[in-house]
Amino acid sequence: MMDFTAPISQLNPLPGNLQDLRLKAMNYAKETGLPTRKNEDWKYTSVKQLGETDFKAAALEAVRPGHDTLKALGNDLAEDCYRVVFINGLLDRTLSTLEDFPESVKWSTSPEKILSPSETEFENSFQALNVAYSSQGLWLQISPETSLPKPIQIHFHTTSEGRGSLMVHPRVKIRIGKRSVVRILESYSSQGQESVRHLANASTEIEMEEAVRCLHVRLQDEDLDSFHIGETTYLTKKACDLTSLVISSGARLFRHHLRLPL
Repeated sequence: MMDFTAPISQLNPLPGNLQDLRLKAMNYAKETGLPTRKNEDWKYTSVKQLGETDFKAAALEAVRPGHDTLKALGNDLAEDCYRVVFINGLLDRTLSTLEDFPESVKWSTSPEKILSPSETEFENSFQALNVAYSSQGLWLQISPETSLPKPIQIHFHTTSEGRGSLMVHPRVKIRIGKRSVVRILESYSSQGQESVRHLANASTEIEMEEAVRCLHVRLQDEDLDSFHIGETTYLTKKACDLTSLVISSGARLFRHHLRLPL
């Protein structure tokens, strides 16, 4: 069974008030449990199978990929891109090309950048679990009037290397300065099988200042026994041009929630 009482104490503690936020999020997940068909927003989505799977948190397991995994993944990544690659929730510098970013792009994987102590309201347990297990994610700050010549690929790969079913909680926050032009490919892959069913519970927020042009493609290409719960939030100012495309190649369960607050 999915364990909401996993020992958060085994994670490296978050700085300052963020540790309190983590505990609040975990308590919310414990008390609320997984959504059911009785919840209006989930009446057409059953997550029963997900709740019956014994997932281990990648943040606690620290499973490192083998050489063959890295080689195969490297061959599948887009070539003409700025690449940021996470494997089992951790940044992989070998496959990433962070040094190629121009000075107009700032980046960090620090929890202080991807979490905020004020984020204490949750709509469901998946949001809360994403916060509770967040320890490393991606924060990007793109300066005003930047036109990037290449797309940014942010890739998340899950592989347990034979050590059971893992759950990962990717978290991305992107800030795009006014009058900038940016293309983003957010992609997901996994290696699993019928008895090893990985869960990706992802949260992405893209904030655009005035007159930004942004193309955001979200590609879910995980194995067919995987579970994927995703949420994308766009925050836009006036005169923004946003194109959003979501592609899923199939999964045991896939659900993506698009948020565009007015």
